[in-house]
Order: sequence, then structure tokens, then C-alpha cells
Amino acid sequence: MSDILISWNPETSAVKFEKLLMVDFYKKFNINQALICNLNEWKKFLQQSKLESDFIPDFNQSGFSISDLMYLDGLGYIPDTECYSLDCYSVNGSLFASPYQDQIRCGEHVSSAFKKLLAHIELTHNCQIFYN
Repeated sequence: MSDILISWNPETSAVKFEKLLMVDFYKKFNINQALICNLNEWKKFLQQSKLESDFIPDFNQSGFSISDLMYLDGLGYIPDTECYSLDCYSVNGSLFASPYQDQIRCGEHVSSAFKKLLAHIELTHNCQIFYN
């Protein structure tokens, strides 16, 4: 995935489109992204995201599971999966994280954390986001 297309004001007649490379999309919305494999990397990610080191996001909103992180930190993988890391994103105090296994099992190259991030941006910025 390398391109993002944003449709601004999609419900009005004043629709505007903006095409961005992924790196520019991250910069535009001040998105912090990391692949996390252990507790130290998680704490560093929280610090870079300007969140407290003991912050635990709500699972339903973020997709983050503390037990997944503990398995990664202790075992190096999440049992019964092909997951060796968490795909993590933060933007303006909101955090999204999910096992990287999503891509292996379903054949997609987009994690559920990324999908949650896009839904959050669409909701907070009155836009629709498309990617390829």
C-alpha cells in the first residue's frame, strides 16, 4: 500500500480530493506508527505518542490487548497465531493496535488497527479515505 486518496466533505457538493503518499498521509495527520514486539518497545511507543507509560487503551476502541503484548514480551509470539508483533498507530491521543497476523490469515495487507485509525480520522475530519 502506497497511496491514500482523501475525499473531503463527502456529503456536500463541494467535494475535494487529495492524493497522498503514505509517508505524507502520516505527516498530515501527525500519525505515529510502529511495529511492537515487546514491552520496552511498547513503552517507547507510548512515550513518542505523548501518552503515560502505564496507559492501557480500551480494547473495543483500539483493538489493543494487554495479554497479546505480554505474550509477545514473554514468548516472542502470541500462542495459536502467526503473530510476532503488534501493528500500532497513535494520533492526537488516540491509539490503535492489533496483531500483525491479520495480514497472514486473510491475505490483506492492512491490519485491523490501520482500519480503526482510518475510521477515526474519517469521523474526526469529515472525510472518506481510500487506499490501495
